[in-house]
Amino acid sequence: MHRIVVSHRGRHLLSFLTFIGFCLWRTNIIAFSGLVCALGDRLFWSHLSLGWLFCEEGRFDDAHAHVEHAKSHTIDNTYNPTLAMELQAMIWYRERRLEEARSEALRATDVYEKLGAAEAIEACRKLAQRI
Repeated sequence: MHRIVVSHRGRHLLSFLTFIGFCLWRTNIIAFSGLVCALGDRLFWSHLSLGWLFCEEGRFDDAHAHVEHAKSHTIDNTYNPTLAMELQAMIWYRERRLEEARSEALRATDVYEKLGAAEAIEACRKLAQRI
């Protein structure tokens, strides 16, 4: 039996790649549901991904800045800003800004419900319950 040792940075990279795959999987589900999704929204996804990565590293100011940049790159799309709200809630949760985190998670849940995004609704509800 082999034991694989992953460095601290390696764990963050693996987490980051998992997050990207998860976001694309969720976006594809929404697209197949007949909603318009901007998979080519490279600036949005870049900033959202960096926001998540900085959150994982505890660099919350940088994470907030990238979430705000991501929000500014959402055009004619309801799902992407909601992903940014969900990440914002997670950042506030990690910062122990619990009231803001819970409020943002519940707002994201409301939007996901309007979109009919069942998997995203469940994820946001779980986040709100943890807070």
